[in-house]
Amino acid sequence: MTTPKYPHLFDTEHIRGDLKKKSIRGGAASLAGEGLSFVLRIASTAILARLLMPDQFGLVGMVTALTGFAHIFKDLGLSDATIQNPDVDHGKVTALFWINAAIGFALMVVIAVASPLISSFYHEPRLTGIALALSSCFVFSGLTVQHQAILYRQMRFGQMALINVLANALSLLVGIALALAGGGYWALVLKEISLTAFRALGVWLATGWVPSRPRRTAGVSSLLRFGRDVTGFNIINYFSRNMDNLLIGRRWGATPLGLYDRAYQLMLMPLSQFRTPTSRVGMSGLSTLQGDPVKYSAYYGKLLSILCFLYMPIVIYLGVYARPVIRLVLGDQWTGAADIFRILALAGFIQPAAGTCDLVLVTRGETRRYFRLGLISAAVIVTAVVIGVQWGPLGVATAYAIANYALFLPMLWLSLSGSPVTVASFFRSILGPATASLAMGAVLVLSAPPITRLDLVLSILVSVAVGAIAYGAAWLLIPGGGRRLIEYISYYRELLGARPAGRGDLP
Repeated sequence: MTTPKYPHLFDTEHIRGDLKKKSIRGGAASLAGEGLSFVLRIASTAILARLLMPDQFGLVGMVTALTGFAHIFKDLGLSDATIQNPDVDHGKVTALFWINAAIGFALMVVIAVASPLISSFYHEPRLTGIALALSSCFVFSGLTVQHQAILYRQMRFGQMALINVLANALSLLVGIALALAGGGYWALVLKEISLTAFRALGVWLATGWVPSRPRRTAGVSSLLRFGRDVTGFNIINYFSRNMDNLLIGRRWGATPLGLYDRAYQLMLMPLSQFRTPTSRVGMSGLSTLQGDPVKYSAYYGKLLSILCFLYMPIVIYLGVYARPVIRLVLGDQWTGAADIFRILALAGFIQPAAGTCDLVLVTRGETRRYFRLGLISAAVIVTAVVIGVQWGPLGVATAYAIANYALFLPMLWLSLSGSPVTVASFFRSILGPATASLAMGAVLVLSAPPITRLDLVLSILVSVAVGAIAYGAAWLLIPGGGRRLIEYISYYRELLGARPAGRGDLP
């Protein structure tokens, strides 16, 4: 019998043996990595926003609104297939690697050829060079997909987090150096290219996996079918989520788009810090438990509750203190983005929680339903954005928020129907964090007038302290809230190697 190549990279028996600890520690590693990357992105935004002008961000945003769509195809959902499928091996992943690499190269060629059309679409000649340069990112990304999937399959979140932090730090240095040298918008372009290159180098070194020569391999077709539906969803989701940039750029120009894009990205940063680790850990954990409905439901409930506990108070704070936060992070010249930022915070209050329903569909193999629900969601959001763009960036933000709330309950019911997770259990999981966060928001609104009269930095520090105290107090006033706080602390103790927590543990 032939010995399989790289068995340590594809066997997951050791993960099933201690799922709880690996989930907690993997989530903590991802959260820490996302936190450090978040600090770097904030630093990048703050520094580059002071070195560059809004229209320079808008120029790059115009291109990425179109080329970013092509990034979906470099993956084809095959990273999720590698993570979820229990029977992948070196041969199958090698086949997937060459598919991803070929697609990455093809996308580079397509974007390079289409660069004059992008320039013509926006009536901006500078976009041709920007699109040509950014097309190189697809080659690096195509060479990275399966190596990243291997690390996530093995729940080696710490290594992946370190790679992302280093790649972000090094690319930030590239961007700052070029901006200081007077490179203008090319600082943003080279920052993006170097980020993908540094990440590709990191994952290749971390896995030590080298694909074999391309050859036909049995069992790949089922992985491609899985990836087809995931990719279909990602395509329509990307289209609906980026229609705002596309329409604002065409209708209102670079400066309004720059304001909207910075507000959107600044709001996205804290949300992604918690949503991304939850998705990574949940994908592996829920896939493992899909044969046990009771444990599956319990695991999902804990995952959702912890996610909401962490992100909901932050979103509420950002909504209340939108203007001081914008001034502190971006500078006074960006205060026009504050109202946009506040409205996007309203949408951000439910988005990460609602997004966990996607994990239920994918980990249970219901990718066809996943795709169809994506079509419905996209139709509603695009319609709202088309209407909202008539009133500029603020109208788009308002329409986007309304569409998200209109979709919330119907999509929740359609996603969870037939699964071990019920709509009632979903709301039980988010009730405590949502209640405590809204109570904290009320305190922040009432205390804002005297606090905002303080110096900018001092007002931020004082308001954060007031918010933290109010959030903790609200939990203590909620029936059972004190027990829940102790439960969350127990996860931290387990992370440090203390005795296992009680009955509230993840399965």
